[in-house]
Amino acid sequence: MDIIPRKILSQPNTASPKYWYNNKPFETHFFNALSSTFPEGERFFIVSVRNYAAQITDPKLREQVERFIRQEGQHSREHEAHLKLLADQGFALLIRLNRWERGAMRWLAKTLPRFALALTLTIEHVTAIFAATLLSDQARLCESMHTDYRLLWRWHAVEEIEHKAVAFDVYEQTGGGVGLRRLAAMQVAIFFPAILFLRHGLLLAKDGVLFDFAEWRRGSAFLWGSNGLLRKIIAAYGRCLSREFHPWQHNNAHHIDEFTRYHSEHYHKL
Repeated sequence: MDIIPRKILSQPNTASPKYWYNNKPFETHFFNALSSTFPEGERFFIVSVRNYAAQITDPKLREQVERFIRQEGQHSREHEAHLKLLADQGFALLIRLNRWERGAMRWLAKTLPRFALALTLTIEHVTAIFAATLLSDQARLCESMHTDYRLLWRWHAVEEIEHKAVAFDVYEQTGGGVGLRRLAAMQVAIFFPAILFLRHGLLLAKDGVLFDFAEWRRGSAFLWGSNGLLRKIIAAYGRCLSREFHPWQHNNAHHIDEFTRYHSEHYHKL
């Protein structure tokens, strides 16, 4: 799989609408909460993979790691810019949360590097599922986004699919075992949703809609209904527990081709 770092040529800005997902607070703040985890999360992924870069002997994988790092660095910068927009809208608490999490993740990557890499490959699995879900149903999930945000999420999703196996391959080729990988999968299944829903709830509370039951009823259907976004992700998550699991067992590279075909004028290669 070719991994191509790209820089998108348009980003959300101060003129972008506050409720940029279908003009709805619940859905917008769900995506805002998710976006707010990316700046520090992507930095953690970079450090976790870089910790083992010197042990990689396969030249192709070494090249993929370099491109993975460039992609993730660009993702962190773009979502950091989104985070600053959210702070300007009154949601600076997200920045304070990230400062606290930064210290915890740095400690983890330094003290338990192998487990940090196992966590990284697991979260990369989650983001790849999310990306494929988003791009498989663009008419419903992407077209509801304001144009200022649509390219950001499509671009990020495509690059997550491109590099979805890099952390896994680094882990496997440097002696990682299935037991630690399963332990990481169980921890991610508990703590990542908790972190995400805490942030979502804080955003809703700050915006004064935490107890708006009409918002919750509609939003819960969006996330957990028969065609719900999170319901689809959970259904595919368990694949990573298999001893034989590899991210490219599920080939969705056609999404990359579609993005390249229809959106190449909106980015340049790095």
